[in-house]
Amino acid sequence: MESLNGSLAGRVDQMINAYRGCKLGPDTGTRAAVEELIARNEALEEIVRQLAAELERLTERSERTLDQSSQSYYSVTHPR
Repeated sequence: MESLNGSLAGRVDQMINAYRGCKLGPDTGTRAAVEELIARNEALEEIVRQLAAELERLTERSERTLDQSSQSYYSVTHPR
């Protein structure tokens, strides 16, 4: 589980850096700052969507693995 957390954190960092535009600072104009913040917000929404889809896939895969394990256990402990 730790490696999954690390890999997800790394992917989030990569996605954030990929979507990041200009640096914001005290000399950034209001219009440019607002446009940058809007772009970052949209990027974060996309990142959340991607992570949600990934978590759904992982959950489904985990559930299938558990189902297969319990079926195997049941067939060994309760032969027909």
